[in-house]
Amino acid sequence: MKRLKDKDIVAGIKADSQKMKELMYRQFRDEFLRWAFRNMSGIDMDKALTIYTDACVAVWDKLRQGRYTLRPNAAFRTYLFQVAKYIWLNRRRAEKKNPSAPTNVEIDRFPDPDVLSENFSDKFLADDISETDIMERKRSIVREVIFQDVQEPCRSIFRYKYYEEMSSSEIAEKMSYSDSRSVITAASRCKKKLEIVLTERFRKSKLI
Repeated sequence: MKRLKDKDIVAGIKADSQKMKELMYRQFRDEFLRWAFRNMSGIDMDKALTIYTDACVAVWDKLRQGRYTLRPNAAFRTYLFQVAKYIWLNRRRAEKKNPSAPTNVEIDRFPDPDVLSENFSDKFLADDISETDIMERKRSIVREVIFQDVQEPCRSIFRYKYYEEMSSSEIAEKMSYSDSRSVITAASRCKKKLEIVLTERFRKSKLI
């Protein structure tokens, strides 16, 4: 795939192009995973993909809201990875039950690009809860459930189908299913189970 230019990525996402989001996600994903394994102690593949996806969503929202401007000599990739690192650091603090850390990390609440640096601020911006916040909380719960609570083979099916965007035939080959129809059937069963779990999680989080 031809590498996208930063200015084209920014323009496409500001225009809310789903295609550009998909291309951007793919372009930086493998590079981020390599970077994460070098710079995020103890991270595994599932957590790295979750962090990366959350960072992409946060940055997309920043762009659509006009809260990010591409600056000369400032790589878009650097900002994306910094946002991912910010998410990672805060989640690690939350996992260690640090009283000073937020227990419910909001992926949209980051300082503006000028504020972000290798020494991240530990404060989230204080915003009122909006419909966008609610939707992002739901998306975050979906990702958390898929990568932490869902058991195999459902976890791998969801990961390959929705995050790596593989076809049913590709999943069948990778997971040793007899054919794509078997994958579709398995995915349908997994989705029904997931819906039950998510409904309960949304209720507990007072999102429905």
